Amino acid sequence: MGLGEGMQRHEWRERGEEEVRFYRVDYHASRWKMMSQLKGEEEWTPHDPMSVEDWKRVREVLWRKYQRKRCKWELIEKIDKQLEKMGAGEDD
Repeated sequence: MGLGEGMQRHEWRERGEEEVRFYRVDYHASRWKMMSQLKGEEEWTPHDPMSVEDWKRVREVLWRKYQRKRCKWELIEKIDKQLEKMGAGEDD
């Protein structure tokens, strides 16, 4: 199944000491949806609501994508606004 028009999906993985976790963030219609799974799992675990740490993780990934011209600045601004609303700046 393809992504709908205007929908964006960002995926990445993070390696821990003993495991690899995959992340997926969808952005559509001004809404964010985050999921993750450990390598080998079949089901994705939703992050609902997203924690401050989740938002910071997404911002860091999108910042790196922005630097490679693979993400629009507007998405980073939206994340910054969400973090501000949650009382957490990017330096917290």
